[in-house]
Amino acid sequence: MKTRMFTVTLEEMMVKRGVSIYTLAMDTRIAPTTLYRMKENRGAQESIDLMVLSKLCTRLECTPNDLLRQVVDDDDMAVRAAMAAQKKPKGRPKKATKK
Repeated sequence: MKTRMFTVTLEEMMVKRGVSIYTLAMDTRIAPTTLYRMKENRGAQESIDLMVLSKLCTRLECTPNDLLRQVVDDDDMAVRAAMAAQKKPKGRPKKATKK
């Protein structure tokens, strides 16, 4: 089973803005079934069309960060560990000086 990388927080933004799915669908011309699927997080939401995301952000007066929340999993932690291991001082090593 594949874990989710992001959680869609559409319902939270709709409540903050006082907008119903019907109103959102009418204003954005996004199919209500698409909005219900995003709102209810049914199944693994593997992608969101950028045009849909743009319309939602415009109508709800928000940014993509307001509609998506990253879920850090084991793969993400492995990437972070690999990045931390690669951090080395830049340039040539300094020569030891005699005192």
